[in-house]
Amino acid sequence: MKLLKIWSTVVLAVCVGHGIAGAAVTRSACADMNNNGACDAGDVNIEKQIANDGYFSTARSEGNYQAGEGNVGIVLSGRITGKSGVVYLVASGDIVIKDAVGGGSENSAVILSSTGGSIKLAANGKIRSGLMLKMTAAGDILLGEKANLYTRNHDYGGSLYVYSSGGAVRVGDKTSISGDGFTSVTTNDSTGGDLTVGAGARIASVRSAVSVTAGKSVDIRKAAIGGSSVLIGSHASADARAHGGPGQTTLTNSTISGSRGVRVFADGGEGSMVDVSGTQFDVADPSAISLDADVVVR
Repeated sequence: MKLLKIWSTVVLAVCVGHGIAGAAVTRSACADMNNNGACDAGDVNIEKQIANDGYFSTARSEGNYQAGEGNVGIVLSGRITGKSGVVYLVASGDIVIKDAVGGGSENSAVILSSTGGSIKLAANGKIRSGLMLKMTAAGDILLGEKANLYTRNHDYGGSLYVYSSGGAVRVGDKTSISGDGFTSVTTNDSTGGDLTVGAGARIASVRSAVSVTAGKSVDIRKAAIGGSSVLIGSHASADARAHGGPGQTTLTNSTISGSRGVRVFADGGEGSMVDVSGTQFDVADPSAISLDADVVVR
């Protein structure tokens, strides 16, 4: 009896030390009823709903999930591929991705939409698709360090969109955003927040244009951006937003490649600024580089 008691104590200590006793429930996907970013007691397993047709919305009752009031999030803790490679998830709360979404086949698609919250991709997290990868959020979109977003389709090119209507976009250090077709990382021109791109990050399209713009300031340092044409800039304007002020685009110590041209801008008239100090532009014709602002720092 004494030996059994000692063994039980050891097992309990190990469980507590690893967060097992009374902590998060192990699930690949859950409806996060309290929108706290974890699958825990009271949340609903939605693995079967996603497996059925790749689609799940917190606004629609399905299976063991009953839609209710308030913001409900979605947490993806394991690898999620969906039926026939399609994953289409809509949440009124936050969407949190801790591992990988999408299989990357040429006809696959991943669409993640938070209508009332944010989207958070953990460090080293992956989202891969063929025809389309689209992330839209009312709030912030946070892409962790060394995260990977990827689209490829041999025939049509895979479009890639990261868009916040009312929040900021943060691209972590050494994160890769690689589209086959048109690739866009933006916040809304009028209502969106700041956009930042961390050191060592890469935003590129293999065959099409790249757009990196924000409703407020743009801050890109020690990054690489490339496509057939590249547009980078801040739409902030003293006239357009009460809390705004002139646009500010910081693009320093970076490498920008655009075979058809590059435009870097900051709206807002007097006081708007573009800073491209230390940045190298790789274009066929130097006249294809356009720097538009009241103040340009080279």
